[in-house]
Amino acid sequence: MEERIGPLTFISNFDSGNLARVERVKSEENNNSSSHEDDGTVVIVPDYDYNVWTAPDCAGMECENPNRTWFYFGVKGGQAGKLLRITLMNLNRQGKLYGQGMTPLVKAVPSRNKWERLRDKPKYEVSFICVFF
Repeated sequence: MEERIGPLTFISNFDSGNLARVERVKSEENNNSSSHEDDGTVVIVPDYDYNVWTAPDCAGMECENPNRTWFYFGVKGGQAGKLLRITLMNLNRQGKLYGQGMTPLVKAVPSRNKWERLRDKPKYEVSFICVFF
């Protein structure tokens, strides 16, 4: 997959790339980097905000299964100094790994041409949708 959505291009058309779908959450026209809530807390407003879905593990192979335990894709076209938030929508719960310091790896080229763990602890939540008939 290679798809331009807004100013960014998402790519996963390489070995082990597993991006299935990308959706832009909001317009980058809101250039505020933070806003204040009534209770005094600061909410960070990203410059780029996207939801992404991964393909099933081993997609397209005989060992494909319904799990989604990993992700591997690239993003091109961002500007230096801008905040990008990517929300992974369909991963299996990874809280135990994150609790043991196994945070996702990122590489920003050309500025930092090496793999580094995310500095901030990932935030995750499990959401359920119930449909009643």
